[in-house]
Amino acid sequence: MIRSKKSTKLLKVGEETRTGHIVERILGQGPNGAVFTTKNNEIRWTYWTNNGRLPDSLGMVVLHFDSLLIDIRSLPDMDEKRALFELAGKTLYRAFESKIPPDPVKAFAEIEERLAGSFGYARNRGANANSADVVIVCALHDPELHAMLTLPGVAEAFYMADDPQTYHRTRWTTANGVTLNVILAAPNQMGLTAAGVLSAKMVLQFRPKLVAMAGIAAGATAGKQGFGDVVTPEHTFDYGTGKSIDNGRRQDIVPSPTPLSINARILGRLKEWQRSRPHLDEIAKGWPSARPGTTLNIHTGPIFSAPTVQGTSKNIERVLSQWRKLSAVEMEAHAVHRACSDTLDPAPMYLCAKSVCDFAVGKNDDWQHYAAYTSANFVYRFITQEWSNLFPPRKK
Repeated sequence: MIRSKKSTKLLKVGEETRTGHIVERILGQGPNGAVFTTKNNEIRWTYWTNNGRLPDSLGMVVLHFDSLLIDIRSLPDMDEKRALFELAGKTLYRAFESKIPPDPVKAFAEIEERLAGSFGYARNRGANANSADVVIVCALHDPELHAMLTLPGVAEAFYMADDPQTYHRTRWTTANGVTLNVILAAPNQMGLTAAGVLSAKMVLQFRPKLVAMAGIAAGATAGKQGFGDVVTPEHTFDYGTGKSIDNGRRQDIVPSPTPLSINARILGRLKEWQRSRPHLDEIAKGWPSARPGTTLNIHTGPIFSAPTVQGTSKNIERVLSQWRKLSAVEMEAHAVHRACSDTLDPAPMYLCAKSVCDFAVGKNDDWQHYAAYTSANFVYRFITQEWSNLFPPRKK
């Protein structure tokens, strides 16, 4: 990757870039940037508009591109490898020059499909599709599910005859070399009900050991939390559960939450990650666009799920008076947690790790993609690093 200030000087075949690469072939260059191959068979890109700062909306596209390059490099067929490298580069260039940044999943769909075939995946594998070690639930397709699909491993969409949902299947490798079958999905609309229904269906259908929820949330304390910070609940509860009462000229809701606690083994490891901060700086530095001026951190504490978007701080202030360590507010975590707890034995463990994209007052979309990225990468790293601690091998 090359970032430079906007310049009228275009790249030329055979010239050496300021990073020492010799340009072999230009896959595309225009007003915003260029994508090219080098003499040592690598793909590089440069973005010279906006003083070299990649727009936040293109960050997810570049991450998806980077993850695909890792998979393409492992292909045994050299002709297919060269063809997919070229196709990936041209796709990235089109994204740079597009007025509206494309959906990264759709933009690279052809490459994903060809990789899936090369790695021996097959669509609609029947019974083989109905099992998973981990299922990931995201509240939204964009940016949350998109962020998960940029992680290492070829992600393949699949469908089942008796289910209208679209799922994505991939494989992750743990720190101890164990291969995990992972299935990801997002409901077709946001909110507690949609997330809870999808989660319950995935638990019963795929019988995972672990259910994780990744995505974005509103932070509870602006002075102590930064954009992109990961919030992980010790408890989740539904703020909408309660009783409506008349209070003079207005109607109030008296909450009656029934909190659910996170598994002690997961909470213990989260507390250790909060203390020692492994991988967090690496995650932050991996974001290709602008980052907030704060250090990436983890916050544990209660999370409340609300049926509506919180555009006021009054509800949060009310909850903070009773739950002083409240870490975040969002719209789905408790429903997913409930689906994991009120199910058939053995019930799966539940992990929720959302990232702060805004606060209740002064909402904006500036940090949504970054927050979705930090959440997805934290979930991936935590699961692959901690799997043997969460699910220790049985003693013979």
